[in-house]
Amino acid sequence: NNFYPKIEIKRKKMSSEKTDSPAITINTEELLKKFKESADSGDSESMTKYADMLSQISNKSTDKDESVKYYKMAIEKGNITAMINYAQMLDEGTYIPENKTEAAKYYKTAADNGNAYAMLKYAKMCENGEGVPTDSEATVKYLDMITKSGDYSIIGTLGVSLFNGDGFKVDKQRGVDLLKIASENGDANAMNNYANILARGDGSVVETDTEKATQLYKQAINLGHAGSMRNYAQLLLKESENKK
Repeated sequence: NNFYPKIEIKRKKMSSEKTDSPAITINTEELLKKFKESADSGDSESMTKYADMLSQISNKSTDKDESVKYYKMAIEKGNITAMINYAQMLDEGTYIPENKTEAAKYYKTAADNGNAYAMLKYAKMCENGEGVPTDSEATVKYLDMITKSGDYSIIGTLGVSLFNGDGFKVDKQRGVDLLKIASENGDANAMNNYANILARGDGSVVETDTEKATQLYKQAINLGHAGSMRNYAQLLLKESENKK
């Protein structure tokens, strides 16, 4: 999952397409021009947005190169979002050759500047020796930083990772504890994931508790979490079948 979604430019609807509301059109060329002008004046946020747009709406290799150029310009000005987006490109080999060593460097810089998502990415790299030597002490350090960050979206994501052993050694109890904390602090995704665990039980750490799961699903639904609507419906269906 990309925790830094880039700008999404929706295409203009064709005249033959039906729509319930007037289409909103965006002149992407004009938007690119404005962002570039602002970027060239030295604004790092505009550099990052311009790079984001180029990487998404163009298939030209020259535009991909331009995107990297402006990410690097923003990074030189200390823009954390640019560091993370460029690190992801390096980490995944998107548009540019994969370079996990460079990716780790940028993740670490962003993490050390307080970004919880970067902490999570860097901790995983330290845990698995990707781009950096395996370093369990660094893993522990950055995981601890996440739990103290106050970013409950990332705290919940870490909880899922620990519970499932995704990128880290399995630690179901700590995973559940973090999901509970994130849920109590209003993160809908954590509520949904914690409810999923409670709905089926774990057999070791968590006992089945459909009443609590229902409560969490409803809270997440009230926050607009679509996945919780589906999962709650499945829980109701299962309970109905069990009563037959």
